[in-house]
Amino acid sequence: MVSTTDSALEQDLYRAVFRQAAVGIARVAPDGTWIEVNQRLCEIVGYDEQELRARTFQDITHPDDLDADMTLVKKTLTGEIDTYSMEKRYLDKAGNVVWVNLTVSLVRDHAGAPRYFISIIEDTTARKHAEQQKREADEQLRLLVEHAPTALAMFDRHMRYVVVSARWTDDYDLHGKDIIGRRLDEIASDLPLVWRTAHSRALAGEVIRTEEYRFDRKDGTVQWLRWVVRPWHTASGEIGGIIVVTEDVTDKKIAYEQLRHLAHHDTLTGLPNRRLLNQRLMQSIKHAQRRQQHVAVLFVDIDHFKHINDGLGHETGDHVLKDIGQRLTHAVRDEDSVARISGDEFVVLLESVPCLDNVLPVADKLVRCFSDPVRAGEREIRVTASIGVSIFPQDGHNAAQLLRNADAAMYSAKSGGRDQYRFYSRHMTDLAIERLFYANAMQDALRQSEFSVAYQPQVELSSGRLVGMEALIRWRHATRGNIPPSVFIPFAEQNGMIRKINHWILHTVCTQGARWLASGMLFGRIAVNISGPQIEDGHFVDQVVRILDETGLPADRLEMELTESLVMRHTSTGFQQLQALRDLGVQIAIDDFGTGYSSLSYLKQLPVDKLKIDQSFVHDIPDHSDDNAITEAIIALANALDMQVIAEGIETDAQMRFLCDKGCNLAQGFLFSRPLSAADMTALCGTAGTLWHTGTNDGVPTLPVQH
Repeated sequence: MVSTTDSALEQDLYRAVFRQAAVGIARVAPDGTWIEVNQRLCEIVGYDEQELRARTFQDITHPDDLDADMTLVKKTLTGEIDTYSMEKRYLDKAGNVVWVNLTVSLVRDHAGAPRYFISIIEDTTARKHAEQQKREADEQLRLLVEHAPTALAMFDRHMRYVVVSARWTDDYDLHGKDIIGRRLDEIASDLPLVWRTAHSRALAGEVIRTEEYRFDRKDGTVQWLRWVVRPWHTASGEIGGIIVVTEDVTDKKIAYEQLRHLAHHDTLTGLPNRRLLNQRLMQSIKHAQRRQQHVAVLFVDIDHFKHINDGLGHETGDHVLKDIGQRLTHAVRDEDSVARISGDEFVVLLESVPCLDNVLPVADKLVRCFSDPVRAGEREIRVTASIGVSIFPQDGHNAAQLLRNADAAMYSAKSGGRDQYRFYSRHMTDLAIERLFYANAMQDALRQSEFSVAYQPQVELSSGRLVGMEALIRWRHATRGNIPPSVFIPFAEQNGMIRKINHWILHTVCTQGARWLASGMLFGRIAVNISGPQIEDGHFVDQVVRILDETGLPADRLEMELTESLVMRHTSTGFQQLQALRDLGVQIAIDDFGTGYSSLSYLKQLPVDKLKIDQSFVHDIPDHSDDNAITEAIIALANALDMQVIAEGIETDAQMRFLCDKGCNLAQGFLFSRPLSAADMTALCGTAGTLWHTGTNDGVPTLPVQH
């Protein structure tokens, strides 16, 4: 692999940081005009990029903060300071106040003249609101403590009332009673043991502070009281009895229970959260061990929930989550638990399961509870879920194992097509471990330049002329050695790394292609594979345009390959992206054709230039009649639709002769060349543009094999 220039790498790194930053970043002209803004800043202030760039930062700054900001701007422009930070307020598009921490640095040109400011904007609105709420809660608690009722009573050594305060009679419902001289246990026959113990200890000289005691008043209300019990002494110094001071802590008790509820429950759905789920799961395991029963954990993940949030908004997404939480709760027994443990992930805990046969109907019921659409206003939203099931004790002996294995089973359900449930197996645990390895290793691979690109030539069968090449990623891991794409690409698609990897491939390939053009090498087009997440990304075409501009590669030198199955799953966004790429001059090819069950009427509507015959069909031609027929049909279809057709995986002269005879235009495979490094490709091609000399043998070109 030929590395990119330092400036290209720096620019690529800057773009990646700029786009993906968790804070707002902007370049601002000295007059306050927004030159460049990232997506996070647009989200903070509620404007899209075009709207924001039509304004200045002064336009959206709160009037009360503008003078302070402008003063610092002037000091920076005059060189009095190099950078500044401040807390300020913006007014978002809706007119709402947005608190931010702003850090500004000035970039000057070589002559020292100001060019632009770099602004880092961190949204602190939530923290500000939280601080305000905390101040309000602290003030409420202070007032509550200041006005808390205090009750006092003195008892003799025999627990007879000596004197009481009015507040005591209020707290204990003793209005109108003659209690002086009467024993406490005559008044309160249900006196708790802790009270009797405290009395004995206080008479021995101790001071005792008790925990809360529940007191049920005659009016049906519940009061929570806390006591301090201490001895009192007679004039002679002897202990004459005890003094009891009580505090009504009912309001504090209620507040504590509310906080305790918040600590153990999800604020959106009101369901138990991960902490409470773990507690209940551990308790369920203990009960199941004693009773020799089972516990079932069902991990529920909503399919494609991100599409709901991105397409319909987070308010609609929240509505869906609450609705799903209610459905799951109604689908299980009262003694079972439904918890929301993260964004779109729920866990159903089935306690005291006598046998495994009891779990299957519940799993079926949970899948069916998604069959009806969720109504959000006038809109009906179809939702499905993937469910993984683990069972105690077969699949784990503690809460962490059961949750991990149910999660692994859920991923298996997703891989199997979603909208279903799967039970755990040992293989899923190994897969989860591998998934974690690849999630970390691929990040390191990008940083440490472990990835490289190999290029496999594509030739015109009739002439042997090089007409293009396919770019193929290679990974040499530090300890595992060469890892095939068929192994790591599926993991990259699952963990989201595929976007970064494909971006790296595209930039690397375009850079290399531009170098080849500059050297005079004629190579046709370079084909790059694209993934589902890329084609569904509404900004993918913009990304391609930027890379072409940065590297200088003409668009007509680039080809995008996507699999037939991916094409068949496309959305309107994906179709628009393909059409926009084709309008740029980028050629579109369908890879693995013949394996995805395409609709022919649908295929002719797609912006596609080339069909690529899957190597599984090429492998057994001309000796297998079925593969012969399929291959002939694909070639005929491509010709009828005025598309080029290329066969991959050609390894023998017989395969090449058959394809050439049937009218296949283009080919690639080991018969011509294995994938080559950029340096080897350069050496092989030279500048002539022709790799293979053609001869004729019964009208069929003969091409020498490249090893």
